[in-house]
Amino acid sequence: MNKYDVIEALFRRLCKKYNVPIPKISPALPADPCDFTDSTTVRINVISAPDAAPHWHAAHVFGHYLCCLHAVGDEAEDERGTWCDLVADAIGHMICD
Repeated sequence: MNKYDVIEALFRRLCKKYNVPIPKISPALPADPCDFTDSTTVRINVISAPDAAPHWHAAHVFGHYLCCLHAVGDEAEDERGTWCDLVADAIGHMICD
């Protein structure tokens, strides 16, 4: 497995562990200076973080993704509004585990 595949698998595992939606995950685009996250998409830029351990890189991107989910949840007037609670629950589990 190459480093991207390892990070992607670890990221997916974090989403499942903390019960948050799994976004579309892909390698970074050539124009991406670093990792990219929004509430539906994650692009992992392995080249921008050559010294980052895969577990740390996945956790770091997951943190950014949680922030995006919460931001969209704050603005949503539909079922995405529950994303704030999903994020809060995920963080609560991280603290209590």
